[in-house]
Formats: sequence, C-alpha cells, structure tokens
Amino acid sequence: MTTVTATADGVSLEVTGAGRLVCDVAAVRTSSPAEWDRSLAEHAALAREAAELAGESHDQAACRTGAVLRCLRRLHLPTCVPLTLAPASRSGWLVYVSGTLRVATHVVPGPRERPVVLAVLTDGWA
Repeated sequence: MTTVTATADGVSLEVTGAGRLVCDVAAVRTSSPAEWDRSLAEHAALAREAAELAGESHDQAACRTGAVLRCLRRLHLPTCVPLTLAPASRSGWLVYVSGTLRVATHVVPGPRERPVVLAVLTDGWA
C-alpha cells in the first residue's frame, strides 16, 4: 500500500491505496477564458466540457482540469496525453480518463470561502 499527500491553501488530502497513486489539492481561482486557454493548452476544450457536464463555473472546471494535469506531471507523464471525461456517476464528482489512469475530482468548500479542488489519480480504479 502507498500513502500520498497534498496540501495547499489550508487544505490537506491524504490517500492510501495500491498501484500508482497521486493526489492534488488546489483552491479555485478566477481567470479569464483566454488565460485558462493558455494555461490548459490542448485541454482547454475539456475544461469547457467539464463545466457543462458538472453544471459549474468555468473556473471550477478549469481548476479540476489543471489538477488532473498536475497529477500526470507528478507521475512524469506528458500532459499532452489524451484525456476524456467518464460519464458522471456520482453527484459532484468528475472522473478524467487516460488509458488505464483515472483521476477522480471533486470541488469542496474551502477556507476563506474559496472552493477547493481535490484530485486523486489511480491506475485502473473507476
């Protein structure tokens, strides 16, 4: 079993599991659509799709997508890997898929009244 942790903006996340495992925490930040497009590059359209699927703001969905990309980087994978969204199965959760990798994301209330994105990457978990 492996335990991984991530801490940011006054929130900590600790996850224990088997196989490849990474997590990320980030406060939702506000940026212009053009800034998000530059930041997310080829995954900018995926953030727009996530916003529609989750019924949330573009900033929240873009932060989810950014957290997914940081998880990939922590595994030393290129961020240009193909990513898709799995059909929503639980309210508030979005799962990004790349091959056998799954990154489950959720937006929760955070400190200072700023929502926080939690992301957990696993290999083969759905």
